[in-house]
Amino acid sequence: FDVPCVRDRGADFNMLAGRGLAAFSQRLLVGRPLSTDTAEVTRFYAQTRRDFRDQPTVDLAMFLLYVWRLEAEPAGVRAALPGFQRLSRDTAYVSQLRHQLFQLQKLQPGQPAPAFALRSAEGHEVTLAELRGKVVYLDFWGTWCKPCLAEMPASNRLKQKFQGRDVVFVYVSVNDAEATWRRVLAEKSLASPNSLHLRAAGTVTDDYQVMAFPSYVLIGRDGKLRQPRAPRPSDEAAATAAIEEALKP
Repeated sequence: FDVPCVRDRGADFNMLAGRGLAAFSQRLLVGRPLSTDTAEVTRFYAQTRRDFRDQPTVDLAMFLLYVWRLEAEPAGVRAALPGFQRLSRDTAYVSQLRHQLFQLQKLQPGQPAPAFALRSAEGHEVTLAELRGKVVYLDFWGTWCKPCLAEMPASNRLKQKFQGRDVVFVYVSVNDAEATWRRVLAEKSLASPNSLHLRAAGTVTDDYQVMAFPSYVLIGRDGKLRQPRAPRPSDEAAATAAIEEALKP
């Protein structure tokens, strides 16, 4: 593998590079789960350094391997962390992985959903606390994200299905220019009486461990997490069932 440059070269390049590194990281596992054997990270590092000719990209590839496995296999990531800390030359990746492990422990069903205070399309601040008493279906998206836009017709249908009930659909736009965001809101007819359109700020994506787009979160009337990774709108039966269950007394 020859990776001549790892500096920022634009969104498209970064996306393709990220996908390539993630694919390589997954190849290390050959379709099997992470082991809790603490020696595994040493073997992975040796292989990655050979393949990447010991370039700085090695640490990024290893970081991506563990980040993408974090939700499904936290025990394996936790076992690898001491070795990753010892072998990585980039302390930023070590700190980020440790932080994401810590955050994941807080993002479990029944735990309080992370608080937020975000600006709406109407220009006022919306907090999670003021939505208490309603089921909240959070949608982290971006106008630049094709899969996000592909979900919008199904999202509109889901909103219509729960019109007039104690459910609010909260769309959190990430990394969007305001003018583009407002234009897409109008073009896709996303405004509705039971939806709020907010712009991400501060640590909200970190707090909710948003690592892919779109991402969905279901929060109960009591402000506690029901499903930290909720079904997407296009999975209509599952999304409907999850919201109906959350609406039950």
